Amino acid sequence: MDISGTTTDVLVFGGGYDPDQDGATSRLDDDEGNAIYIINASDGTLLRTISDTGPSLSIADMDNGIAGDILPIDINSNGITDRLYAADVGGRIIRIDIPDSDFSSTALSGGIIADINMNTLDYRRFFNTPEVGYFNRGGHQYLAVMIGTGNRPSPLDNVITDRFYMIKDPAVWTAPSTYVTVANADLYDATDNTVQDGSTADQIQARQDILTASGWFIDFGNAEKSFSKAVLYNYSVLFTTYSAARSTDLAACEARGANGVSRFYSVNMINGSAMFDGLGGHEGTLDVGDRSMVLSMLGMPPSPTLVFPGGQNGVLGQVVKALVGLEEVYEWDDRFIPISWEEVFQSGSRGSLTPSPHNTLHAAPHRAFHLEW
Repeated sequence: MDISGTTTDVLVFGGGYDPDQDGATSRLDDDEGNAIYIINASDGTLLRTISDTGPSLSIADMDNGIAGDILPIDINSNGITDRLYAADVGGRIIRIDIPDSDFSSTALSGGIIADINMNTLDYRRFFNTPEVGYFNRGGHQYLAVMIGTGNRPSPLDNVITDRFYMIKDPAVWTAPSTYVTVANADLYDATDNTVQDGSTADQIQARQDILTASGWFIDFGNAEKSFSKAVLYNYSVLFTTYSAARSTDLAACEARGANGVSRFYSVNMINGSAMFDGLGGHEGTLDVGDRSMVLSMLGMPPSPTLVFPGGQNGVLGQVVKALVGLEEVYEWDDRFIPISWEEVFQSGSRGSLTPSPHNTLHAAPHRAFHLEW
């Protein structure tokens, strides 16, 4: 980050989980964990604190613990992190903007850009790190923020129907003048996969509705929950879910355990439709059944991993394999996609970005990254 004109490695992390949330059936404010900390990686000096009251940057309604990693973004590809995305257990997505060459408290800005529990009775929670991808087509431009819900402290809970979300952040290049909060009512319900399974008229209407909506969501079935970060590759969002159920009562002195089902998903970033033919349904036609498949592994599955072993004669760039743990779940032919670039002129400044459908726009969340001091 740019701190007083000097590039400085920093660590950014959330405040963690407040155990007061254990057993909560409706959203309540946390008295710990609802903060983002930025510290100097070399000596541990606290540089900035972001929270609801009294920190370097105060954000209204930043009231719940942040249990997942923070996602850093370098939107203008100059090697300096200038944006952060975070998700809290209260169901909010938080965006922080850090202008290049200005890390002062007055220069920082941020806000809640989504609240999935606003004006709803259900209480869904984010424990994962968001994934972010870039979209620009037909005059529509946004950053897609993608994340699934699931109450990690209560993996057997089946009262709430959890979901996977894609939320559009339209302020791609610079901080917005006002941070608008997307609510559940602003999102398109893509659960039925109408863009593929509906009639021709229904498909056209569904695509139009998704275009004008602030994002989409998919309801999970079978008491599924998302406990791992999604991975984006060429507009395909890959993630896993887990559903568990307590075994029936046994005789005295016999152990009572839990059994569960792990699933792998691949859906289209743009509209939530299926991407891999035959993944979990019949080959030949992409439909709702091709969104997911049941995994062989036991227990909560990790995030998917992509490997590129090479095709014929070991030539790279021909085959992609998706793994969950050690289990290979899908293999498909890769293809070379031309990498385009954009030069953005705004208020006398110039920035550039080289987006590719292969890549997401972030550095590894555990890695130290740069500010200019």
